[in-house]
Amino acid sequence: MIIEGLLKLLFDFGNLLVGIFPNLAENTFFSEIFEGVEFFYLISVAGYLIIPSWLFSVIMTNVVFWLVVQMFWAAVEWVYQKIPGVN
Repeated sequence: MIIEGLLKLLFDFGNLLVGIFPNLAENTFFSEIFEGVEFFYLISVAGYLIIPSWLFSVIMTNVVFWLVVQMFWAAVEWVYQKIPGVN
């Protein structure tokens, strides 16, 4: 019950902090500027100006691959450390 109360206070404080920030959809300044333009289209255009799309896909593929390898190896270590007598 003590932990539940502490977590409730923590989550209520987090909701308070998130509630302080205004909703960008209600902001008329942004809605007038970007009316009819999708957010992901703007991100893709901005991203294409910085690096080419093929390079971005290669970088993201490498990052995802190494994260999967690291997670797989952590799972393998966790399994073999659970076996008694194996260090």
